[in-house]
Amino acid sequence: MDENYADPKPEDEVATMGTETESDDAADREDILLTAAGQKFLNQTRPWVRFLAVMVFIVVVFAVIGALIMLLVGMAGNLVGAGSETFGILPGEGIIIGLVYLVIAVLYIAPSIFLFRYATAIKVLESTRTSQALENALKYQRSFWRYIGILTVICLIFAAAAVAFSLAVGVFMYLNK
Repeated sequence: MDENYADPKPEDEVATMGTETESDDAADREDILLTAAGQKFLNQTRPWVRFLAVMVFIVVVFAVIGALIMLLVGMAGNLVGAGSETFGILPGEGIIIGLVYLVIAVLYIAPSIFLFRYATAIKVLESTRTSQALENALKYQRSFWRYIGILTVICLIFAAAAVAFSLAVGVFMYLNK
């Protein structure tokens, strides 16, 4: 087993992080313990989280550049006239594709920000080792996964709608031969 991923040992340094809640059962809650191994695991994820955040920002920049190019091509196609192709794209198609790229870019900004904030919060946790720092890190991680989950559900709904629409068009075309 890789020593970097070994289970925490009882002799590891343990930092107590109290949970401060406003509820009446706060006295029944136990303190959260963050061992040195736990902190080490978080620290080892930080560079990867930051790397992914930067990569998503780069994807956003390329999506915006692609959107601008497609919008320009679409507008150039509209200037040439209806029925003619510009760069193999009919008038209006470039505008639609450009707008789709812009929507994708906007949707990708939030998860990148959540990942970047999560990586920063892990760094703060390393230096302060407070329950507030741990809560902030977990809050940003939760925000990332909630956003990705909601986006996934929306994409699945759109995919199901596209399949249903395609089947409906196919059936309609078959029946109207």
